[in-house]
This record gives sequence, C-alpha cells and structure tokens, in this order.
Amino acid sequence: MKIWITWHREITFHSKLKIKEKIFNFLDNFIKEKNIYLSLIEFNLGGANWVDNWIWEYCLQNNIKYNLYLPFKNINLQIKDWTSKQKILYKKILNSNLVNSIYYWKGYFDRNRKIVDNSDIIITVFNWNYHSWTWYTLNYAKKQNKPIINILKK
Repeated sequence: MKIWITWHREITFHSKLKIKEKIFNFLDNFIKEKNIYLSLIEFNLGGANWVDNWIWEYCLQNNIKYNLYLPFKNINLQIKDWTSKQKILYKKILNSNLVNSIYYWKGYFDRNRKIVDNSDIIITVFNWNYHSWTWYTLNYAKKQNKPIINILKK
C-alpha cells in the first residue's frame, strides 16, 4: 500500500507540533486497524519541509520504505529558504537506506499529480477553505477516485 500525506502549510508552529503527534497516532491506529504488515507499506514523499520530514522519521522508527518525488533535479531550488538544520536532515532523507526510488518532475503541480497517481490512499491535514496547491491536488485526487482521509476532522 502506497500512502501519501499532504497538508496545507498555513498552520502555526505550535499547531504543527500537535499535528505531528496526531499524524503518528493516526498512522499507528490505521495500520493496526487495517492489519497491514509494515513491509507492505511505502510512503510517497514530496520532499516538503515539516510533514515529509515527520513521515521520514516515522519510516525510520518503523523500518518502512519510501519513495521521493522531488519537484526539481536541483534540490537547492527546493531548500533554498530552509534552515541549516532542515537542510542537513533533508540530505539524510535523500541518502537513507530506506529510500526506494527518487523521481524528479517538472515543478510542484506535476510532482503532486504523479504522487497522487502512484498512491493508493491520500491522508491529509486540510480544512478545504483555501485555494492552494493542496486544494488543487486533493481535487485532482478526487477526480482520480483516490480515497482521501482528512485527519483534521478526526
């Protein structure tokens, strides 16, 4: 099962920490309820800050493989505004032994569509009030009949 977790970035820092805990708890319960073997799970990561870093951490803790879908071949375009600590973590994500595949696309929209196409389920943290990349991508996922679980409403 390939899982993608996406979220809307207009969330305060304090809320982000609560969301990380909520995502981890949701994943633990979802995997347990669905009785899914960890070896059958792969996460699709878009290389974004915050949530993708958390999912990478979750993958490390649980020995789960992941696929990276990066919007640009030159990763410096994506991480130019990140802190030094975030950049170091990102390079670890790129070089981890759990990385299955790395794909490069032609920007954010193209990358997001490819992730949707290659995911079995999309888990989101989104309130549907914003017209953003997340909104666009989730609407694309709906049109592709992908199951979407919004943990913000749980």
